[in-house]
Amino acid sequence: MPFTYFTQLAQELQQEIIRQCDVKDLTNLSRTSHITHKLCHPTLYHTVDISVHNVKGGVPDHRPPYTVEADNPCRAFGRLDFAMFRRQQLFIRTIMEHSKYGKYVRSFTWTLITPPQTDDGLGYVNHWKNEVVWQTFGTFTSVQEVSIAFLTFERETDAPSSLFSSASSVRLVGRASYRLVSAILHSVDPAKLTSLTLDNLQDFGQRNDGKDLPYDCDLCEIPETFNTDGTFRTKHPGPMRGHLRYLKGRCTALKHLSMRSVGQDDSNDYLWSATNDEERYNEWAAFLQSVTPTLQSFTFEQGFEPDGSECIMNRPDPRPLQTVRPMDARFIKYILPVILGYPWPHLKIMFIRGVGGQCRKYVQLTTTKHYEATVYEVEGKIRAVMGSEVPLTYEREATQTFGLGMDGYCYED
Repeated sequence: MPFTYFTQLAQELQQEIIRQCDVKDLTNLSRTSHITHKLCHPTLYHTVDISVHNVKGGVPDHRPPYTVEADNPCRAFGRLDFAMFRRQQLFIRTIMEHSKYGKYVRSFTWTLITPPQTDDGLGYVNHWKNEVVWQTFGTFTSVQEVSIAFLTFERETDAPSSLFSSASSVRLVGRASYRLVSAILHSVDPAKLTSLTLDNLQDFGQRNDGKDLPYDCDLCEIPETFNTDGTFRTKHPGPMRGHLRYLKGRCTALKHLSMRSVGQDDSNDYLWSATNDEERYNEWAAFLQSVTPTLQSFTFEQGFEPDGSECIMNRPDPRPLQTVRPMDARFIKYILPVILGYPWPHLKIMFIRGVGGQCRKYVQLTTTKHYEATVYEVEGKIRAVMGSEVPLTYEREATQTFGLGMDGYCYED
């Protein structure tokens, strides 16, 4: 068909033809004329996915020969990361030169990584500035779906004040600063948020000036402090806390909620604070209670670190016997009462994973009959409340391991 015929078609037919093109054909078509250039860009930039955190299968850990999931912030980087980073540079350069393209982005998936080093050792540090990344993200004024993985080894140099305020679906993965996560979760309109996924979201921790805590310090000697608005001023590293308090009672249209995280399987592990983790589960429960009237799907999953990440040389051996996994006790204390005690009028499906499972190999777990009975009863109680109308997937083991990025911090007392 001569190209002139295409230009004479109704705009609706032109758009339908464009939607049937793959990225390569769409790119070539956009270069044929000024008319097609304008027609193609809304489709070409509608869905942007320059990421690696959704790759299935194990990738190398930084402690060979172990493998971990691709979304583990403690993993090593490889060829996929190098290729992705080059694509990200090209994309950022394009948006910086043509910022008007940003308004076309509706679905955005991105893995934020520490700039890798090339084979010649030159790396990309001189070409990578956080400000440029935030400026690029800031052009996405109409984005609706956001999936961001923070797999960096250190905090950003200057966190933005607001990102993705138009988003109605948010998925956050990995380790970021409290301020950076706030820039996203405190910017979206909670009343328009329909889907929220928090996949092992963790915090670098911060001093009262927003900088890093002293390396290799005893966190028991550094109390957490708060600003007048209730947000953290001084905060310990570890699993993210605080943001769901802000969203509680405001997400009046939330349909899909997924909370997946590393949990404490070793009650004697000084990388964990029982007080902070109790607070985290309590925060989860309070938020969950506030959204049960609208949820259509709910996923809860907790799991332990990879077997190779326990650093046995830094954790005393032999381990004292324990009769319960702390993460299970906290699920039963905080999350279970919400599942059992509040109505779920619109729920269509539920997934509960990692409750009552095994520990890592070095943890000495000797369960009591009472504990086993309590754990086994959890599934039955949930099924009894949900009934046959709501499909329930209940698995005692998690589907994957989860990283815990403490970077030398611990609770020694």
